[in-house]
Amino acid sequence: MTAIARRATLLLVLGAMLLPAQERAPSPRRTPRKWVLPFVGAALGAVAASAFTLSGGGDDVGSCTKAKCVMSISVAGGAFIGYLIGREQDLLHRVRFGGRMPLHPPTEALRFVGEPVALAVRDGAGAVGGLGGVQAFTAVPRLRTTTTRAAGLRAISAIDISDPAGSLGVLALGGLYRYPAGDGLGSLVRAGEVLSATVLGSTRYVAVGARIEAVPLSADSAHSWPGILLPHRVTAVISDPTRGAVWALVDSSLYRLAPAGDSLAIIGAPVALHAIGRRLSLSGDRLVVALGDAGVAWFDAANGGRAMGRFRDVRFAYDAALWRNRLFVAAGIDGISVVDIGRADGPLLLGVAREIGQAVAVTVSGDYAYVLERSTNTVLRLRPDFPLR
Repeated sequence: MTAIARRATLLLVLGAMLLPAQERAPSPRRTPRKWVLPFVGAALGAVAASAFTLSGGGDDVGSCTKAKCVMSISVAGGAFIGYLIGREQDLLHRVRFGGRMPLHPPTEALRFVGEPVALAVRDGAGAVGGLGGVQAFTAVPRLRTTTTRAAGLRAISAIDISDPAGSLGVLALGGLYRYPAGDGLGSLVRAGEVLSATVLGSTRYVAVGARIEAVPLSADSAHSWPGILLPHRVTAVISDPTRGAVWALVDSSLYRLAPAGDSLAIIGAPVALHAIGRRLSLSGDRLVVALGDAGVAWFDAANGGRAMGRFRDVRFAYDAALWRNRLFVAAGIDGISVVDIGRADGPLLLGVAREIGQAVAVTVSGDYAYVLERSTNTVLRLRPDFPLR
């Protein structure tokens, strides 16, 4: 092959590889690139063949150097290369966006110091927790940092601000700490491996290993509190004030419990999740469970946790929260997946907001959804009813 032929082939390959692959306006209609790029590749092949023949590259004898042969090979090769590149782009699109077009919700951002890993928002007040302690912020009418608490605690993993009186539960390496509303020092109220906590009435229910213990909100010193032992390690707990219950993720099962004296009692049979549960949220009558690489499942809290649906079209679900029929899934480096779960024919992926960044936690409170973006240590606020187009 002559130097001109090699340059023409290189031009063809580089041109096909540099074809724009960016997505444009959100729309469910996307022409597969494997049908579009072959035409572009063929055109580039024709250009390369014309450049080759016009430069006098057809003088060699005994090889395909005549104009007709060069044109045929170049056009066919360009179309084939375009098809291969288009197919790869289509596969990447399905992985990144589930076959849908990208979403671009308007967001407001508030950056924090340290490396926050936990997010909680309630009644216009929010907090993130991590290496920088617990950093509080106002969630409405605008995002604004306020104070920092628990700066001396190590390995903060979760925050509970569900106490109506305003006290703060902080889960860290040493156990559960209670901080009074406003200023004031915190106190250790349960030492050990505390994984989750939630408030129901005047009691904070605390997951410690395979136990759920009942800690009075007024507690200011560490004890081993009354509780119930479950078959496996408790990953998360959440209160259900409407039904006076506490829901618990226990390995690959969902338990419903009710206060019984100074402890808890199991109500009904456990609900099988068929996967290890990671996070738990409640919206009205619907319980939402993030299941990691098994997707997200939701259940009817009003009917003993009856299974309602499951969404699997996500590589990994770190967290999930529901607003009306819109499910927001924190999918790590894949951003936020938005799913319509109110359809009679099953859940529908509306799109993926990859520009959100590395979403590791999501919660809905009031008129907003809040996302913890891990790579920039930022909380993003967005309207959950944002238009898809």
